[in-house]
Amino acid sequence: MDGISKDERKERLRNVYHYSGAKLGNALGAIWAFVHTMEQGDIVLVRNGAWLSIGIISPYRYVKHLDNDIDGFCHQRSVEWKVMNENVRLYHENVHETLRHPGVVTKSKYTVHEFQLGI
Repeated sequence: MDGISKDERKERLRNVYHYSGAKLGNALGAIWAFVHTMEQGDIVLVRNGAWLSIGIISPYRYVKHLDNDIDGFCHQRSVEWKVMNENVRLYHENVHETLRHPGVVTKSKYTVHEFQLGI
């Protein structure tokens, strides 16, 4: 979705996924991060309630057969999961602080070393 305007991205998210308000803003932020911020080797933390999964982002890849003018699924990144569904209480306060950020996707101010992840 890098070759289209922000307004076009908004319209696609509204029309395809029926996003509006904060959900629309969060989706636009996630797309921006996917295109302009994420890099191969970055760490991803995903919280689901009391559970935390930790992975490493793969390089960007374009999947031609999924290309269309609707959803952008042809633009992909995989995650190599290092930790799956561990109790978040086992992790350093720096992890908890980062997970409290209100955005769907955020860049942490901490290094991997400061997270003390052990991966």
